[in-house]
Order: sequence, then C-alpha cells, then structure tokens
Amino acid sequence: MLCAECPRCHRRSILGKPSADITDQTAPEPPAGAKLRCDFCGSKNVKLIRFDSPMEALRFANTRGTTQN
Repeated sequence: MLCAECPRCHRRSILGKPSADITDQTAPEPPAGAKLRCDFCGSKNVKLIRFDSPMEALRFANTRGTTQN
C-alpha cells in the first residue's frame, strides 16, 4: 500500500495500492511540477511511504505524528 505524510501538518493519507510496474529502484529526476502537495496545508514536501499490508497502512493513517525511521 502506498501512503503519504505531510511533515508540516502531519496529515496522513492512504493513496492506494501501487501498480506492479512500480519498483523501489532509483528513478531519474521527475518532470517539472511532479511533486505531491498536501491538500490540507499546501506543503510541497509530502513524503511517500510504502507498506506491505493494508492493515499496516490503516494503522499508519489512523496515527497522527511523525514517522519513525
């Protein structure tokens, strides 16, 4: 499951299940304007976080605060 967290307002969202084509390999620079934006506070520094199961994603989305690395 693909999730996102805004470091400014700490809003967390479940974006969905990524396509099988998407891998964790490093990619070239994204096209101009290809950043995610928080729909709550407008921050452009949204972090993507991947989880293996829907339950982990749900637990993440229901817990507000900073992510633990």
